[in-house]
Amino acid sequence: MNNLYFFGLLILLILLLAIMNVKQTESFITLSREKANLLMLKNAKTNDKIFKINILKNKEDLKNCFKKGSYENCTKLYIRKKNYDSCIKCQEEEKKCYNDLDTLGECDSCGDNLKKNNCYDTSKYACPNPHDVFNIKGVQPYYLEIIDKNNINSPYDQSALFCWDLENYF
Repeated sequence: MNNLYFFGLLILLILLLAIMNVKQTESFITLSREKANLLMLKNAKTNDKIFKINILKNKEDLKNCFKKGSYENCTKLYIRKKNYDSCIKCQEEEKKCYNDLDTLGECDSCGDNLKKNNCYDTSKYACPNPHDVFNIKGVQPYYLEIIDKNNINSPYDQSALFCWDLENYF
């Protein structure tokens, strides 16, 4: 009987320590929409910024992305940006429909089987507006370069936070 009592206390102690360890390692805060937007806007207005918004404009920007983030995320950003730019050009300038393909899309004539895409949809090509994260109308793809890693708690082990992870971060 003593062995069973001792074994039960040991199991209870191990569970208690495991629960305390989980609570210490996960310290994410939940922000409301207003507080999240205020945090992003505060960064935009102060001199001691904790992040910088980077948009891929040329090959040099892509090389810098590879220094800050993972190969997979930088490649995803490059493809997303190309699709975003092509979609905008196709539908707004050429007045055609953007055919959504696996990697890069194609500009084709509209028809019964091909309708116009919403190029600003954050679930496709666009990213959340960094100053209004929860708005469904997106902006061109970007990543946030963390300037001072000591001044921000990022759940990602890199000095870049990619726009598709931004809503998950808040």
